[in-house]
Amino acid sequence: MTKDDVMSLLVYIIMIAFAVIVGLTIVKPSIESGLIPSGGASFLFLLVCLLIGIVLNGVLIELGHLLGAKIGGYSILSCNILSFAFYKEKEAEDKLKWKFSLFKTFDGLTGETIITPEKEKAKPMANIFLPIVFFLIEVAVCIFLFNYIADSTINTSLMLVKYGFFIVTCIGAMINIYNYFPAKLDSMNDGYRLVFLNKKINTEAYNELLRVKGCKLLGTDYGDIKTFDTITDFAAKVNLLSALNYVNKDPDKTIEIADNVINNPKNVSKSTLRDATIYKSYVYFLLNEDDKAKEIYDQLNDETKRYIRLCNDMFSIRYYLFYAYRIEKSTSEVDRALERSNKILKRILPGDKDEEVRLLQDVKERLNLK
Repeated sequence: MTKDDVMSLLVYIIMIAFAVIVGLTIVKPSIESGLIPSGGASFLFLLVCLLIGIVLNGVLIELGHLLGAKIGGYSILSCNILSFAFYKEKEAEDKLKWKFSLFKTFDGLTGETIITPEKEKAKPMANIFLPIVFFLIEVAVCIFLFNYIADSTINTSLMLVKYGFFIVTCIGAMINIYNYFPAKLDSMNDGYRLVFLNKKINTEAYNELLRVKGCKLLGTDYGDIKTFDTITDFAAKVNLLSALNYVNKDPDKTIEIADNVINNPKNVSKSTLRDATIYKSYVYFLLNEDDKAKEIYDQLNDETKRYIRLCNDMFSIRYYLFYAYRIEKSTSEVDRALERSNKILKRILPGDKDEEVRLLQDVKERLNLK
């Protein structure tokens, strides 16, 4: 289990503990005293509050991201809330049109907003802070309801609104515990961004990362990608993206970029270090130096090998195709990886899909796969 996994597990435990404490100290006594329904009705009431809480707070977080992005100088390319995605797609004459799609993947607990800088010095802090501002407004409304609606009231509807909104706010608190926990979790949360984006180099690298991702999403040429001499987690992610540009014209440069990340393990997250190591092996596969690629693979820890074999994203699938075909020589594993790719491609946005299909096709051609 990686450090990122441990931190994610810790956050989930904190969220569950918060829910148990609220349930035992406030919700359960309220049911017992008849302030909210009991029996089967209480289960239905809590279920409705849970659903409303997840949806409402998911919307508030992404609304904060949307408004914060515009304030900071970014263009909005996609907004995904609980797999309901609104996104821009390039059409004829380079015109962009908003579209809607269901069941699209997202990097977050309840959603994801994809943005790209409109100007070179776009500032991400408003994008990070506004979701918590909206949550504080939600808390203020909850406090108002508790002060305005007394428990002695005989109006059942008002009591349902009072305690229902309290539960909704508690769900928002749990989601925001995850979103603002100051560490790298199993998705890119605002707390992680907040910790690292207080340095100029990280902001510059983050904006470059968003620029490239935005170009991929829209299917436009992203040109040369910046590289950074100082290694931080965001800078490392950008450098690894830029390394692909050198595979054919300067392979040594590609390996050098990956090594620069690998040799600075204290400056990057475990997942970025993992990606850099796999990427170096991947480049050797592209260069047909299978022995060197296998040597790196053999030194990977069990957790990383498991990540590769699970094939849960397109990067691991492309790498595993090389390994399964050239090293294991297993047609069944190749078929499994290709089947996984078909499922994943159905759940990503069209612009990303085009890029991933192109990269996958390149691997298939190198391996003479249909």
